[in-house]
Amino acid sequence: MARILVVDDDTDHRAFVVQLLERLGHAVIAAENGHRCLSILHDQDVDAIITDIFMPGADGIELVTELKKLGSQIPVLGMTGGYKGVIRPYENLFAVLANAKVLHKPFGTKDLGAAIDALDRKNQALQADVGGFQAELDDLRDGIEELAGSAGDYRFKVSDVETRALRHAARRLREISDYWHEDDAQAPDKASADPSQDVA
Repeated sequence: MARILVVDDDTDHRAFVVQLLERLGHAVIAAENGHRCLSILHDQDVDAIITDIFMPGADGIELVTELKKLGSQIPVLGMTGGYKGVIRPYENLFAVLANAKVLHKPFGTKDLGAAIDALDRKNQALQADVGGFQAELDDLRDGIEELAGSAGDYRFKVSDVETRALRHAARRLREISDYWHEDDAQAPDKASADPSQDVA
């Protein structure tokens, strides 16, 4: 069971999504816009956020942008509805910023459950990578401390090891970042679509 924060200015649809999530066995908190979501996050911990993209009072794009500024690691799932020609650019931008899937309204329990499961698997894999990266940093730190305690010309050697450690850390961060943003370039729908058609 996860603790999920649902953000949607549409009262009826927000209640609908809350109901679907509760059927799936999750604990749910609801917010009417991005500002309220951030206020809740100040006081409570959640495992995931499901947010509408178009909302007054801080929309979904503003919300994920602010979450990035705060260094939040909470996985985010988007949802939206309307005309493809109108929403597509914003939907694509949200997908890239949040590195997440966007559900099209209306959706049901099956689609929502599958999206949450995928989000959870991706988040677990990311946490495993972060844990491995932290272990590498710990090993480098131990090496630095060992040299500091045994080397006669300690200042020179520690500086050299620190430089190599920083280079290694930067390389690993780039590798992790590249891996988790491989899908970003594929976020826009590559299939040619008639902008005048409605989202199904």
